[in-house]
Amino acid sequence: MPQLFSLIILLVTAVSASGATKLSANCDHLPDKERNDCEATFEQELGLQYSKYFERNGDNLVLKAEAEGGSMTFTNIPSSSFSDYGDHYRLVAFYPDLKISHIRVSGWENFQSFVFQHTYGTVKNVLWKVVISPNDKLLVGFNGDIETGWSQNGVAIYSIDLGLNPLVSYYPDAFGITDIKFVDSKEIGLTTTCYAENADTIGPHIGTAKLKLSDSVWQIGQISCNE
Repeated sequence: MPQLFSLIILLVTAVSASGATKLSANCDHLPDKERNDCEATFEQELGLQYSKYFERNGDNLVLKAEAEGGSMTFTNIPSSSFSDYGDHYRLVAFYPDLKISHIRVSGWENFQSFVFQHTYGTVKNVLWKVVISPNDKLLVGFNGDIETGWSQNGVAIYSIDLGLNPLVSYYPDAFGITDIKFVDSKEIGLTTTCYAENADTIGPHIGTAKLKLSDSVWQIGQISCNE
């Protein structure tokens, strides 16, 4: 195994902001080819440790559920031409305490992200990035791709205890979400990418917004776009 990937595999175990253990290869910062190889190596190593939950059979990534009949298979779509990369599914993170896997699919202008809850066999499309709440009760998926538009901008909250039941989702046209931070159990701060009106510079700017829980409903507000 190349030294690069040996170093990465040594760093896959980390404690997420929630306190739950998160296993991740941290490949996002690498160029496409190295990232693909990194994710493949991580997935292989993880499959050896947690064969109870998933396995790779060629183009098929099998996610195993504890519930009868709940298992699911993601199948790669091979490229059909020089410009069509095909769609490739890859396991990029696993939360063993929560029994949740994070899968990404990448292809020609196609970038999606899924989470799979092994307890029930529940699968959800969660945009791109994933964060778990500090109390391990909520899973938040979000994405910010306002420039290219190859993937959907938005944020969605799911209840982990209720089998990833969706609590709220927002898909704004004016901004995308690049980062989130839990303030407490009833407030989430969002960092956004946006186009400011009357701005002196061209291109996306950094903005903010908040998600607040009020009367059992998550609402988005305090939206701003800094010039």
